[in-house]
Amino acid sequence: MRRRDLMALAGLLPVAIPLKGRAQQAERIRRIGYFTRATGSPEDVNGVLQTRALVDGLRVLGWADGRNVTIEHRFSGGGSQRIRATAKELVALNPDVILSVGGVRLAALLAETRAIPIVFTLVSDPVGSGFVANLARPGGNVTGFAPLEGAVAGKWLELLKEIAPQVTRAAVIMEADSPPQVVLRDAAAAGAPSLNVTLSSLSTCFGSQSRSGAQMAAPRA
Repeated sequence: MRRRDLMALAGLLPVAIPLKGRAQQAERIRRIGYFTRATGSPEDVNGVLQTRALVDGLRVLGWADGRNVTIEHRFSGGGSQRIRATAKELVALNPDVILSVGGVRLAALLAETRAIPIVFTLVSDPVGSGFVANLARPGGNVTGFAPLEGAVAGKWLELLKEIAPQVTRAAVIMEADSPPQVVLRDAAAAGAPSLNVTLSSLSTCFGSQSRSGAQMAAPRA
């Protein structure tokens, strides 16, 4: 390389380096919405572990909260009114993606947005609940993980009969206003006659300690 060419290149370096630095500084920080039933308190062990797993998993993939991504935590607790209000608040932040834990929170988010990508977990029957078209091709703005299929509730009843063959009456205790748990109840009810079991259902509200699956119990004689 001729000397004058080298000098010309050297003259460009003071300009090129600051431009690269400015480009790095201008990189947009991504925003993740995180919507869970947890209360956010240290005593809520499940909530603490879930949040820790999210933060650690993102870090492995190169995303660090406060550096190149911001995690907007929203803890819904119990109560449908609070869940709807929290969903509206989270969607108003216009995050790049939302992680939703549980079907009740997913339903509230979908009532607010059909544009922001949503990843769900702990939704018992996303197809039966109408959240996705099917598991292979969910469609829309939603995808995620289903911990179990509705048909498994019939197997629970079979297992109950194996443990206690004398049982002829059983009750399904389910969370009020939970479409996935209705699917589980119906699956259990469909298999009850063949097992000579009369099945009844009880609706209640578990608040922040609710579970994604219905619980089954055999009433005392």
